[in-house]
Amino acid sequence: MSHKVIESPCGPIVHGLEDVLVKTTEISDIDGERGVLWYRGYRIEDIAERATYEEVVYLLLYGRLPTRAELRQLADEMAEERELPGEAVELIRIMSRAHPMFVLPAVVNVLGSLDPEANRTDEQSDIRKAIRIASKLPTAIAYHLRMSRGLDIVRPRKDLGHSANLVYMMLGREPAPLETRGMDLYLVLHADHEIPASTFTGLVAASTLTDMYSAIAAALAALKGPLHGGANEAALRQHREIGSPERVPQYVEDALRTGRRIMGVGHRVYKAYDPRAKIYKAFTRQYVEKYGDPEGIYGVAEALERYILGHEYYASRRLYPNIDFWSGIFWHYLGIPEQYFTPIFAASRVVGWAAHIVEYRRNNRIFRPRACYVGPHDLKYVPIEERG
Repeated sequence: MSHKVIESPCGPIVHGLEDVLVKTTEISDIDGERGVLWYRGYRIEDIAERATYEEVVYLLLYGRLPTRAELRQLADEMAEERELPGEAVELIRIMSRAHPMFVLPAVVNVLGSLDPEANRTDEQSDIRKAIRIASKLPTAIAYHLRMSRGLDIVRPRKDLGHSANLVYMMLGREPAPLETRGMDLYLVLHADHEIPASTFTGLVAASTLTDMYSAIAAALAALKGPLHGGANEAALRQHREIGSPERVPQYVEDALRTGRRIMGVGHRVYKAYDPRAKIYKAFTRQYVEKYGDPEGIYGVAEALERYILGHEYYASRRLYPNIDFWSGIFWHYLGIPEQYFTPIFAASRVVGWAAHIVEYRRNNRIFRPRACYVGPHDLKYVPIEERG
């Protein structure tokens, strides 16, 4: 019996719906055997090298690359939409001690409650709402970060691009070009990835014809889980725990002996090196060459990768580093606290969630899976006074 198929009295169950097809899509595609990712037919390497996050937003939502005028119009629209309504700001203030991934779904629901067209589900309305949410989510993240630390919030600036503005609001200073590049590259690489758990959750909610805000809030809840959105936090903690390249062999062998996972290694779909990891590793190397590696974290990660790639156990199982292996290093050195890694992931992926929702609703059918019941039938009800 395969690890992903459970035999039941009703027939085989595909555990975790692994590799089960739920829709057709033109948004993104993954060749896990070769380690290739496409957005709308464009290889991620080309997109990452040439496109800004705003351009990816347009590509995913509208299905094609924008003209210069269209991109300028979208960028201006997103800049205009960045500020949060007072109700959302007050909610963040009230929840400033909560983990930000508890706060973001609440903020999105507040936005929906204030939108007079929230319950419209036609395509153009859904796209407008997607752009609105994608524009405001970074502001919510930055406001929470600063409020949680007793700092004054930094209002968004319309003269900065999407990624530069996010760094500016979080850190309270205008970022250097390489810092902006690190944020923008991360947002581009995470904008979509076919149908992982959070996207599927958003689709299930949207299939009921609930509003876009509620569907995005559902996707955010799924992303919060450590098996999905929190992997780069865990990988960073692992690299810091190892401490030095010399300790890598012992750490890996101890992990194999005790059954502990090496975080950031392996992927449900990729059976080759994650193409996003290659891209972000190259950026991280560029960053530490310019700004240094004062805690030696990049050096540990490089030694760990080298040991993993040469190890028979990982090679035979086709386990390679994924993007989470590398991305936390930049965030740490930039000064972003670990609990904000997953929210930044969400700020990127929101456009992919929305694009899949829009696409699915063109031929909508509510999701209604079945379960194989294995309990008893026709038990006799015993009145409570006879149950002691």
